[in-house]
Amino acid sequence: MASSIEDLERRVGALEARVRATELGGVVVGEKLNAVLGSQDVILGTLRDHGRLLGEHSVALAELSNNVAGLSGRVGVLSDRVGGLSDQFDGLSGRVGGLSGRVDGLAGGVDGVSEKVDGLAGKMDLVVDWIQNQA
Repeated sequence: MASSIEDLERRVGALEARVRATELGGVVVGEKLNAVLGSQDVILGTLRDHGRLLGEHSVALAELSNNVAGLSGRVGVLSDRVGGLSDQFDGLSGRVGGLSGRVDGLAGGVDGVSEKVDGLAGKMDLVVDWIQNQA
């Protein structure tokens, strides 16, 4: 019976050693799990930071989009104003063309008057010659 008690004690000792080894393994596994969970916390924190930055960038992009829309509207107004100025210049160009035609007409009239004056001067010369011949 002593040998069976000793045999049982050996088995109990072996079981205790296995339990201690399992406990140590559990501690190691627990530490590794804590490390993994800590890494997950860091990853989640980083993801939250990136999400916040993306939100800020989204707001900045929306502001830029609004600014571009405003500039586009202003460019449209300027384009309309340039179109109006172009129409005014076209009108002025037409008026200048009309004035040019009137000046050409006046020049033709002046040429006609000049020819008549030349004709009268020729007649005056004839009259003067006739008067001198009569005297």
